[in-house]
Amino acid sequence: MAARERFRIGREALWDALRHARWATPVEGVFSSKVIGRQLETQLTKDYHRVEKGLTLAEPRRPFGQELSIRLATGLAAAPRGPFADYAESAADALVRWNDSGTVDPSVAEPRNAGGGWVPSTPATTSAEAVRTLFETRRSVRNFAEGQTVPLEAVREAVRLASNTPSVCNRQAWRVHFFDKPDDVAAILRLQNGNSGFAYVPSVSIVTVDLRLFSGAYERNQRWVDGGLFAMSYVWALHAEGLASCMLNWSMNNSASKKLRSVAGLEPWEDVISLVAIGQYPEHYRVARSPRRPVSEILEATGVRDTHRTQV
Repeated sequence: MAARERFRIGREALWDALRHARWATPVEGVFSSKVIGRQLETQLTKDYHRVEKGLTLAEPRRPFGQELSIRLATGLAAAPRGPFADYAESAADALVRWNDSGTVDPSVAEPRNAGGGWVPSTPATTSAEAVRTLFETRRSVRNFAEGQTVPLEAVREAVRLASNTPSVCNRQAWRVHFFDKPDDVAAILRLQNGNSGFAYVPSVSIVTVDLRLFSGAYERNQRWVDGGLFAMSYVWALHAEGLASCMLNWSMNNSASKKLRSVAGLEPWEDVISLVAIGQYPEHYRVARSPRRPVSEILEATGVRDTHRTQV
């Protein structure tokens, strides 16, 4: 690679690092009452969701969340009233309730039955209705049906469906590594820090991208975009095939990624996007509340002419 292009890559990566250092939320270890605004919202959201996730496990630890309670109290003392403060406060109360009495608050960890509202064999009235139902019923599942394996053909079909995901210049850099041998699954999950309470995980996928399919300084982040799009499509497709799943984030350092490549037999040019735990839906389970932001907070249509006309 030419020296000039190496310089461009280093320069752009440095700008990325400086912007991240300037705007990203402080990590838990340095979080304090001085954190405000979006950064405060970030920490409250992370922590109330940790409570939600913990209470969805088949057998949550009791007690748990001492540090969560402290951070939630710190954040709530500084937070303005609003939806995210309300969610954080209710999660803090649910954590106290669980630790004191062993009772799970159903408004925080919502009960579900097998399939979660999506049954692949049931025809919908319209295609649009089917798509809406698929989107609205897919949730992360953290306890799977004991002793039930995942059929490889269903995973293969999910990968085929997900391969329709758009990618830069149609490069399709995605790869899926699927493991269902108990020793392999256990070895891989030990390297990820968000699954310790899962009672039974029959299979796990590692979604990666091939770094060789991207070029130059200005595509340095494109692999994460393409890989993230594919990972999202993959879990929707698993749900369409009637399989439960939970994306397990890989926000890890380079040495951890190197170790995962070694344990899982990945190539050195593969970047890890996400792990995905996959299993069958149990008869009864709980899911995190995970409230959605309103469309008004997400969509900004500045300067767009409203072409809607009222019928008379």
